[in-house]
Amino acid sequence: MAKKIVIFILGYFVWLGLVMFVGMNFLNSALTDKVSPFNDTTGPIVFLIGALIIFGGPIVIFLLWFYHTPKWEKDLQISGTLAKAVVLEVKDTGIRTGGSRARNSGTPWWRVKLQVQPAGDSPFEVVMEKSANKLFMVQQGNTINVKYDPNNKKHVVIIQPEGQSFSASGFSYPTSNASYMQNGSQSRRDTTQQLLELVTLHQKGELTDVEFEAAKKKILA
Repeated sequence: MAKKIVIFILGYFVWLGLVMFVGMNFLNSALTDKVSPFNDTTGPIVFLIGALIIFGGPIVIFLLWFYHTPKWEKDLQISGTLAKAVVLEVKDTGIRTGGSRARNSGTPWWRVKLQVQPAGDSPFEVVMEKSANKLFMVQQGNTINVKYDPNNKKHVVIIQPEGQSFSASGFSYPTSNASYMQNGSQSRRDTTQQLLELVTLHQKGELTDVEFEAAKKKILA
């Protein structure tokens, strides 16, 4: 994911440079010929629409690319080869999405290193970057289910449990909402980050006041 961001930033600066170069030549030509490039009525509208397309278009394209799920991932979810995988490492990429400008808000993205252990085949390692809400129970040392492509072992997807939940302080969270939460004393993530995610779930209405307070006490215990 970080690679996508770097590619976008570099590409965007190149795009802006090209636009400025063409624009300056166009303006210089118009001034030399003493002809206005826009007429009095439609000029501002054309300029505004052009600016939105030129500066906003690449951002829209990047967001579509950033959140796009590759076809091979969808195919593996259906027809991939099932295997067990050991989580060797989980690291915070330092990137957050979907939050406000406040520090550490939004959904964190994690870099996960797996050792896939196919039945009847040699183990192999793979690294992926995913948002925390797609990595339920993916913690260092855990064994999880994955699906992979035997013909391209770089293609691996994590199989999330459907409709399952785990208990904390006497109540249950569905897997879609739990994201990384674990019992406080066993959590390997930073306590502050756990609390931030808990607050986010509460603000979204996915946790009641009672559930929020109970989970917070469990984390701080």
